[in-house]
Amino acid sequence: MATDSGISTGPATSTGSSGSPFLVIPSSVTPNLSHQDRSFLQQANKASLTEILAGQQALDKAPDVGTREFARWMVTDHTSAGSALGTLAQEIGVSLSSTLNPQQQSELSKFSSLSGTAFSQAYDTMMVSDHAKTVALFQQEISTGQDPTVVSFAKQVLPMLEEHYQGSQILAASQPGTTATPSASRGEQVLSNLEQQAAGLLDREVARSSSNPSSSSGGGGKSYNAQDAQFVQQATTGGLTEVQEGQLAQNGSTGAREFGLWMVTDHTAMNAKLASIASQEGLSVPATPTPTQEAEISSLQSLSGSQLSSTYASNEVRDHVQTIVQFIAEADHGKDPALVEFAKESIPVLFQHLAGAVDLKVDQLGLSQSAAADAVNTVSGWLDSTPLALSAGLSYVPTSGQDSLAWTLPQHS
Repeated sequence: MATDSGISTGPATSTGSSGSPFLVIPSSVTPNLSHQDRSFLQQANKASLTEILAGQQALDKAPDVGTREFARWMVTDHTSAGSALGTLAQEIGVSLSSTLNPQQQSELSKFSSLSGTAFSQAYDTMMVSDHAKTVALFQQEISTGQDPTVVSFAKQVLPMLEEHYQGSQILAASQPGTTATPSASRGEQVLSNLEQQAAGLLDREVARSSSNPSSSSGGGGKSYNAQDAQFVQQATTGGLTEVQEGQLAQNGSTGAREFGLWMVTDHTAMNAKLASIASQEGLSVPATPTPTQEAEISSLQSLSGSQLSSTYASNEVRDHVQTIVQFIAEADHGKDPALVEFAKESIPVLFQHLAGAVDLKVDQLGLSQSAAADAVNTVSGWLDSTPLALSAGLSYVPTSGQDSLAWTLPQHS
């Protein structure tokens, strides 16, 4: 089923898929669910819907990149958490309503009359209040919930919500800025650089995959191939790099701090899920980034202020283009079902990351948000037109408005 917000709530698979690259929700059917557990699922669902709807408005209306980065983070994380929640509720037999309570409806409706800095200030304030309430809601379920699967869900999501709360406090303490008038020549240079990065990475990935599309590894009836083993290495080291650089970004601008917290939260959770899958398949995971990635991290450590923010944004654009290529390759050429599913679940999230990185970079260059949207469309066009993407059946389109940088994964037969 799907809610009005577009959250997919299909059934979980035998591999433990939750519809989210962050969570592992085991199957559970509890005929006599307690009032606490049932109420928690319903309230958590409404909280996620509120965050998604408010975040979508912020993507279209907020003039400052810090608020837009936080909003994109909220839309991404709450969509994934909502997907897992929907799957869990469906298995348990709890009906989730897409209708918000009166207070939530009132909070959202007041945004429709606001714009500019006034909108950002109202959104930022709302995020602090809402996340304080949501964290308390999940803590209560962990303390008093009875169904082990519902409590497990709450325990997995709570760290993410605590990061959201921290990010909302940083946002509320900052003064919203404005985006400068775009420069056509600089905008064209951004697009040109992104095209070159995407084209070069995709050409190499297509050549590599075509030359060795189905090589096996391990023998002895293993369910994985060489592509799977390489993907685990690449995705893990990439995630470790994202976490360390995101932590360093806390010394940068408000936008860099928000984006960095988002990367720390998402990639910590994604790496944990990937490690769980790899362990089940007997695949080892690296504990540190590659030497090249270590050098990138070391270079960032030597910077501060605007230099750190600018370099971090550039790293994030380049690194996420490369990461998306790696995940598309796994979705197309991987053998292990759980790893392939993880890659497919993660690609929409990684596109959100790329959109945020591009928005951060063009804001630093003094470009408009529409220039960021154009840049993301350019990169996504390269990715979507490759044999890897087409054969995997993946396509990405903006969800609303010229200036919206939210992305969705349409359903494919």
